[in-house]
Amino acid sequence: VTVVGRRGFPEAKFTNKELREITRIDGVTARAFKSELIGKEDWHLDRAKKRGLHLVEEMAAHGSPPTGRQILLRFHSVPRRVLTSADGRTLKGILVEHPDGTTEAIPCSLLVEAVRFKVVPPAVTSQPGVASDCVTDDLQVDSRTGGMAHDGTGRVRPGLYLAGWAKRGPTGIIAANIPCSQATANAVVEDISKWRMLHGEGEEVDESDAWMVHDIPSARECRF
Repeated sequence: VTVVGRRGFPEAKFTNKELREITRIDGVTARAFKSELIGKEDWHLDRAKKRGLHLVEEMAAHGSPPTGRQILLRFHSVPRRVLTSADGRTLKGILVEHPDGTTEAIPCSLLVEAVRFKVVPPAVTSQPGVASDCVTDDLQVDSRTGGMAHDGTGRVRPGLYLAGWAKRGPTGIIAANIPCSQATANAVVEDISKWRMLHGEGEEVDESDAWMVHDIPSARECRF
């Protein structure tokens, strides 16, 4: 597996925990190129980032394994073109460009794009004549995080909530979603409790489908 990054190590967003994990996979060698860490003396890194650099330097000290699997981290490699067979039906690799203008063909049989992130507020409604509670004015992008603006818990307003990257932007490992979603769930429970205090539990159950006509389309429109 080759992980291709357009910029250098200082701009990389992976965590030290993730770096350590890939070095401990049985039967897999994690590698990097020393030549792509040139200039590290001039990098202004915090303590955590310096520890991460040490991990990558250890990877760079590994030679190419004669056999077995490997994960190779590549920096300063800007994807320029997907390489295919003459008929365009078979993937052959990807052409990347380095800072000095040279290019390199990296062979691959599977290409996964993992660049760019953007949260886009959903349309008010895609169904003519159907009102929606999902008002785009309530959904504003937070320029600091890249996610949607909220009150800090995931609440945009009572009845409209965020979780995951839509809430906090493209940061954190998978485990970060646990406290993130818990905070949002707590906000939902808090609002439900306040609603019950103001309006009571209710005495009748509406078993008809009439109540769904207004609410369900708007809920669908609010999905990310």
